[in-house]
Amino acid sequence: MSGDYTQEFVDVDGARIGVQVYPEPAGPPGAPVVLIWPAMGVRARYYRPFAAALRDAGLAVIVADLRGTGESTPAPSRACRYGYQEMATDIGAVLDALKPRLDGRTRLLLGHSLGGQVAVLHQALHDDDRVDGLALVAVGLPWWRRYPGLRGWACCRTPRRSRPRPGCSASGRAGASAAGRPPASSGTGRTRPAPAASPHWTGWTRRPPYGGSAHLCWR
Repeated sequence: MSGDYTQEFVDVDGARIGVQVYPEPAGPPGAPVVLIWPAMGVRARYYRPFAAALRDAGLAVIVADLRGTGESTPAPSRACRYGYQEMATDIGAVLDALKPRLDGRTRLLLGHSLGGQVAVLHQALHDDDRVDGLALVAVGLPWWRRYPGLRGWACCRTPRRSRPRPGCSASGRAGASAAGRPPASSGTGRTRPAPAASPHWTGWTRRPPYGGSAHLCWR
């Protein structure tokens, strides 16, 4: 246990998801609960100041580590094959594990960047009553038809430089799933140089269903 939270773990499909449970806020019992799902590469402990502010506002706070980040496993490697579908499953597993503590309380799922994309995907695929509200922070939907004029055209171009154009990232997979088109499995446990990744990211903005075997990260 750290000075700020209790570290817990949830096992799901061979992975172990780290979950940081903060003390209950002052005030009457049964306060609303915020479950925070982080951005890509951001450890759960990064959100400690935010969690403190939420607790001061009277909210209970729980923060999970994304699969392969922080206290969660498996560690990223060339052998990893997990992606959006598995990370969406992680949310359901954490909610199920926390059910005794969440029953009878208002439950808010808050996703930051990639965490928001995964949260949208989870809600779109399951649409159950385990969550009462969904809050998204810095979450994009880059399907090119959503961008008017030349900006949409720019999303479809393959950038010459190493970094993809702003707003043209893989998050369109989550948007496609929210529209009722579950994506193919995508691997996030590997890395590939950005110049080689750019054509793939550009392709995802052009094809909302994102069929086939496209990956977020590559061998």
